[in-house]
Amino acid sequence: NADPNKVDYPIPANDDATKSIRTITNFMVEAIREGLAEREKHKAEKEAETGAPAE
Repeated sequence: NADPNKVDYPIPANDDATKSIRTITNFMVEAIREGLAEREKHKAEKEAETGAPAE
């Protein structure tokens, strides 16, 4: 089906089951949301320290 050498992070799962796919994507979405929140937190802390908007 695909070249496994191109896979960085394999996820063993049943890719034919919609519940399995939903579970994996929900986990990934939550991780992205947490990362974005962390980035915003650090940005706000940096702005508070410097008094200037962070990029």
